[in-house]
Amino acid sequence: MSELGQELNAEGLQDQCKVLGLPWRVRVLAETASTNDVLREEGRKGEVVGQVVFAERQTAGRGRRHHVWESAAGQDLLFSLALRPAVEVAKWTRVTQLTALAVCLAVEAELGLQLAIKWPNDLQFRGKKVCGILVESFGGADDRYLIIGIGLNVNGTQFAPGLAETATSLRLASESDWVRERGVDREALASCLLVELNACLAAAENEAAFFERMQAVRVRNALLGKQVKLLHEGQEMWGQVTGLDDEGALLLRLPDGAEVTVASAEQVRTQELG
Repeated sequence: MSELGQELNAEGLQDQCKVLGLPWRVRVLAETASTNDVLREEGRKGEVVGQVVFAERQTAGRGRRHHVWESAAGQDLLFSLALRPAVEVAKWTRVTQLTALAVCLAVEAELGLQLAIKWPNDLQFRGKKVCGILVESFGGADDRYLIIGIGLNVNGTQFAPGLAETATSLRLASESDWVRERGVDREALASCLLVELNACLAAAENEAAFFERMQAVRVRNALLGKQVKLLHEGQEMWGQVTGLDDEGALLLRLPDGAEVTVASAEQVRTQELG
């Protein structure tokens, strides 16, 4: 593993994958616009399933709804991976929640920090965002695949105006004086992430395994019991979150007492009662 502060070592990460029997083919780019875009463009020319692309810096990283993802060079973990779940396309929506769980498990294993999953695609530490996930589908009927983009705030200590109150990093969240002073070993964390992603994403293809993983997602649900306002298919709706269904969709109790299931939302905000 690398010393703290060093650039990610693609060869080292690939060797770890080989030793652990992981299927990933790993690259590290010094700079790119977006790791999701790298895999998308390469997917137009050939097979990309199984590839993982890390970037030390992204110039046009993005989240859902085209939000910009900002990160200083060499501070965080910015990467994308391509896969083709061996299950009907209707169940590919499972991947977002499984990815979120994998990040939680890796952070817990490496740093002992308990993250919460803010449905549908963010992870938080004590209410502040520490990770965003962007899952995109590409290809035709016979060669469709997914690209999973992950932006994890690891070693940053400063955020742009407007973000300091809502975002944090693993370094800032750590209770370890060593980590807070020297930073997180990104390569060790990256290796752990690849292990957990392999295990969690495989659960998309097995009903019993997915049910078990969803139980772990539910106990990390940052929105459980909270009043939220969300934008769903262009319309605002609000209510109290009562849980997640068997496929990871949000269960919402509306003001009139009706229970609805929300499979996706463009925006989710918590609301104060009263």
